Amino acid sequence: MTTKPGYLVVDCDGHVLEPFALWEEYVEPSFRQRVDQVLRVVNTETSCMWILEGFGGFAEGALHRAGAFKPGLDYQESGRLAETPKKWGPEYLTPGGFDPHERIKDMDELGIDAAMLYPTTLAMLGGISDPAVANALARAYNRWVADYCEPYPDRLFAAAVVPIRSTELAVAELQRVAKLGFKAVVVRPNLVNGQPLHSPTLHPFWEACQEMGITIGMHPFPTPDMPGSWEFLAKTGLAIGESLCFPIDSMTALADLMFSGLLDQFPRLKVGILESDCGWITMLLERSDKRFEMMKPLFPDIKTRPTELFHRHCYIAFEGGEVAVARFADILEDRAVWSSDYPHQDAEPPQEAFENFEKHKLDPAIQAKLMGINAIRMYGLPLG
Repeated sequence: MTTKPGYLVVDCDGHVLEPFALWEEYVEPSFRQRVDQVLRVVNTETSCMWILEGFGGFAEGALHRAGAFKPGLDYQESGRLAETPKKWGPEYLTPGGFDPHERIKDMDELGIDAAMLYPTTLAMLGGISDPAVANALARAYNRWVADYCEPYPDRLFAAAVVPIRSTELAVAELQRVAKLGFKAVVVRPNLVNGQPLHSPTLHPFWEACQEMGITIGMHPFPTPDMPGSWEFLAKTGLAIGESLCFPIDSMTALADLMFSGLLDQFPRLKVGILESDCGWITMLLERSDKRFEMMKPLFPDIKTRPTELFHRHCYIAFEGGEVAVARFADILEDRAVWSSDYPHQDAEPPQEAFENFEKHKLDPAIQAKLMGINAIRMYGLPLG
């Protein structure tokens, strides 16, 4: 086991790799054929790809990178090993993405005490146009991921997925999973049915999250199934698209939540900004505060300064190698949360963060917040 500091290390954003059993066993039989046509993973002769509604086969030759990381590798080594395409499954990719027992072995080796788990393929649920089909797949995934976490209730926690295009169905599924103990729900920082996240049609969903204490896990994804920056950035090249679409979509969504008045309207809502790095947040808040003061007549619905809204409602994830979190510790001390992105190819072990903190001589009490305490607060986890 890797030597770790004397505080809890909680991964605010790890990932699972959905097995074929999700589609073959967990989806209700009457929906299986329809689900297979809109979103699933398939193996080709030498690789794997998504079947994605409106795009057919998608990401062949790249999808396997979602399971490239293993303990002992850094993201550069994971990237090199992922250059050769592989099929989908625990025999080809990181077993811990599919199997909780293997994941716990990796967490022990990495020194991670607990993790909140997000989907990989099911991150694209919001792109499915038929709400009934999306709902069937959401229920199947939530049942499967609950079973995945069940053997380790004090270490593995899962964010639910919901059919966000139907507010009624999304609220119903949220109510169902809340009774099962889910602490978070996945929301993409993109338009929903062509409307921004502050659209009144989504207000019942935000209200349900607030009343049930479910944290919004705002998680971007580099696919064209929902309107966002990827549509433009992908045309400039894959590396640029993957580098920029996550923070750009997250900045846009966060600004929308702050300047629309939504966060004032739902004062107990909690939002996690995930997998988008954190260095840009100071720039966004400073610019937003300035414009809030300059242009108050144009924003009658926003009653609170953006920086105050952020510190009241939001948390932002950082990866171990980001120097910004140590440099901006006075701003992010209570609002930054560490993420691994395991087992995706760009995952970083917590040791990267420990080394970063040591280099910048960060107070151990602040380290404990950044590496665990803040994530526990963000999700309301029964830890600590």
